[in-house]
Amino acid sequence: RATSRFNKLISREFQEEKNQNLVIMLDAGQRMCVSDESMTYFDHALNSLILLSHTALKNGDNLSIQSFGAETRWLGQIKGAQNISKILHHFYDLYPQKTASDYLRSAQDLLNKQPKRALILLVSCLRDEDFSDLLDAVRLLQKKHLVAVISISEPIYQSILNKQVEGFEDALLFASTQILEQSIARNLKRLKKQGVICIHAPVNQLTSNVIN
Repeated sequence: RATSRFNKLISREFQEEKNQNLVIMLDAGQRMCVSDESMTYFDHALNSLILLSHTALKNGDNLSIQSFGAETRWLGQIKGAQNISKILHHFYDLYPQKTASDYLRSAQDLLNKQPKRALILLVSCLRDEDFSDLLDAVRLLQKKHLVAVISISEPIYQSILNKQVEGFEDALLFASTQILEQSIARNLKRLKKQGVICIHAPVNQLTSNVIN
């Protein structure tokens, strides 16, 4: 319309937004103690989030990180790519503990620390038995923030489903695994209906999915 009105080519130039608030909530409880051949899910997640932090700080965004589980750590309002070392020093000696993480309590703590609207990335390993707690925490966070749930998918489920069934025990294992997979997919669908951004990816695809 503008081009025809002024009889010359007019285009819009979009600029990437900066100074956005990004908060990472990293589960350091028993869900993240699962290991693959090299590292725990927690280590994989932490590596991915450090890369994400560098990208966000390089783009001029404000970054805060909270771990939750047996131990809660908070690092708030980091800005500038030169400050990535603060994140490394703050979390280098943090390890997952074999205790259940309290999603709701962590969400309440975060609301007290982060008054300004932000994009919240909640990183965990989603399972069926604690989904109601997660849903309550997400709803609480959504009152003020935009929420994304990043769940690490467990490859053992897929390996069981791909395995040939040769006996009754294999059939039971196959059926129970299928039920678990369907339950996780159903829970992710519920989160999406709630307006939550959802990423469900294995550890080897976590970094690219999270940064994108």
